[in-house]
Formats: sequence, C-alpha cells, structure tokens
Amino acid sequence: MNQPKSTLAQPAVTEHGGRVELRWDAPAVTAQSVAYTARWFLGATLIEGSVVVHAPDSTAKALRIELQAPDLPEWMVTFTQNLLRTTARSLPSYGATFHEAAWPRRLTRWRKSPSDESCP
Repeated sequence: MNQPKSTLAQPAVTEHGGRVELRWDAPAVTAQSVAYTARWFLGATLIEGSVVVHAPDSTAKALRIELQAPDLPEWMVTFTQNLLRTTARSLPSYGATFHEAAWPRRLTRWRKSPSDESCP
C-alpha cells in the first residue's frame, strides 16, 4: 500500500560541526520582533528551541536576540546570533521599520565545530 509522504523531509545527518535550521513562527511575530522555531543538529544530537529577534526602536539597527535552547554549546549560540545579525543587515528594507522588513521564512546554515579538525 502507498504510505502518505510527510510534508517535511527527514533532516540530513550532520556528521561534522553543527547545523541550525530556523523556521518562521508567524503567530509570534509583532511590530517589534520576529520569531523562529529552531532546530540545531550536532552529530546525532537534535536540540529544539526558539529564537526571537527584538528591535526595541523598531529598526533593525539595535537588535536583541533571545535564544531558548537547552544545552546548546556556546559556539552554536554565537553562530546563530551572528547569522541573524547578518541576515538583518542584508534585508532589502534594512533601515526601514523592523516589521516591514522581509525576513526569510527559513534559514539553514552549517558551521564547522571549533574542535573538529577532521573536516576541511
């Protein structure tokens, strides 16, 4: 019999380093913040959490990033924060009001672990 296919593909295995996957969380978006559900893949370990990017003055220039993830290594916290800061600077409407910016609906990036010397 045919089994129904999932709308989401199974994640690729991350053998070296770590991968972050951020998905837009539309109900949690406000005029001064955007929110993402987050998954971090570190080898066979999956860590789930959330990320909220706040701009108190309603511009993308003064970001505050709130990250909720149990046991996430500091290097992945820093990587995720830098990814969001870089994304904010590259938005087509950077400098416009925060809620008018076209934030991506999905972000996925990989990074080599600081202790992983086996991967180029």
